[in-house]
Amino acid sequence: MMSVGLRPTFHKGDTSNHYELHIFDFARDIYGERGNRRYLVFISEEILFPTVDQLIEQIHTDKEETLNRLNIPYR
Repeated sequence: MMSVGLRPTFHKGDTSNHYELHIFDFARDIYGERGNRRYLVFISEEILFPTVDQLIEQIHTDKEETLNRLNIPYR
């Protein structure tokens, strides 16, 4: 699951795009390494959340939606 955008909840006023990739069920440290990825589905627009807790709740919802679209059971 990947987030592409401005990260407005944390970086108000920053105008550069950021790319954040979350790999499910993966525990190795590969920070800074290059890799291949495919874009399969679009889940939601980027929005400014009033609280970090609401952002975290939306991330869990997006994860569930992503796994459902890929026919992978949500744990």
